[in-house]
Amino acid sequence: MLTKSALVHRFKDKTITGDNNVSRRVCCTVVMCGCLIAAQGVQAAGGCGSAYMPMNALSPDKNPLQGNQYQVGLTVQFARFNQFKEGDDDLVNNGGSKAEITQSLFFVNSAISNKITASVVIPYLRKKQTNNNFGTRVAEGIGDVSLFGRYEVLTPLLNSGAFVTAGMGIKFPTGSLSEPNSATCLPPAFQVGTGSYDILPTASYSQHFTAVDVNANFSAKLPLNENRQGYKFGNEIRLNAAVSRSLHTVVKGMSASVGMGYLYAERDSDADSILPGKLRDGKTVLNTGGSFVDVVPGVSFQLGGGLQLQASVSIPVYEDWNGKRSANVGQVAPEITSLITLVYNGVR
Repeated sequence: MLTKSALVHRFKDKTITGDNNVSRRVCCTVVMCGCLIAAQGVQAAGGCGSAYMPMNALSPDKNPLQGNQYQVGLTVQFARFNQFKEGDDDLVNNGGSKAEITQSLFFVNSAISNKITASVVIPYLRKKQTNNNFGTRVAEGIGDVSLFGRYEVLTPLLNSGAFVTAGMGIKFPTGSLSEPNSATCLPPAFQVGTGSYDILPTASYSQHFTAVDVNANFSAKLPLNENRQGYKFGNEIRLNAAVSRSLHTVVKGMSASVGMGYLYAERDSDADSILPGKLRDGKTVLNTGGSFVDVVPGVSFQLGGGLQLQASVSIPVYEDWNGKRSANVGQVAPEITSLITLVYNGVR
């Protein structure tokens, strides 16, 4: 059974010690990090890059926090959107639309008790769109702030080392809807805020085995209302599962993982017709939502001093971008999704 003292031990300093193979190990670490950082992207379903909250910002460590533990961290996402798709097929990009999105999420997780963890997530976004009609437009600023609470339903499950949590969050409409502040504002999906309150249910499972750790999580984003422009983003459901293994023989404090991710996003709705008619079927926005399956390799490093670095890349194996081929209406999409997270683990 994993005890509280064993969990607290996870937060102690872990440093890389020198040996005859230190150069090889350092080179391996640099190459792996470089490849992952260079491949950074962000999933665009649900409206050409509408922001979402990655689950690892809620739980960077596989086990729930205990007692007096806390985490402070930063997750960074970046994407270049240079494809125009319906389903898994390319469409002709007549409008020359391209985009770059950078999303930085600052988060704090704090144990309220041995079973309850509270979290706050504050995003900062920069969304840049270029097309033939409007040239280049940029939306930048603080996005929608989210608050979460999680409860450990089973801690742990008998003597198996399995943890099960359930949680609920709410996203507040703190981000701007009118960027840039001019007559040619970006469309809703490229704003830094959605303008709605969202309910964010979560659940997770993790278990330690002799050689590997297994974890899975569920999260959903359920908008409660249309924003003041009459626009409402579709519901989103995410499922992820991964297996990780220590690679301390390569670099002390290093582990690698491989997983699968599934995302389903409903189409958005546009009650006040703020988007062009070509993009709508009544209130339904054609070029939003879809279903996606990704393979997700990742790597994690204990850097010492309570710091942990995580990186993962999502490689699409199935894509179904909603669109309308007969009208050449698709979605501007990236090819690769990844997350880079730096987190400090502390004990109060």
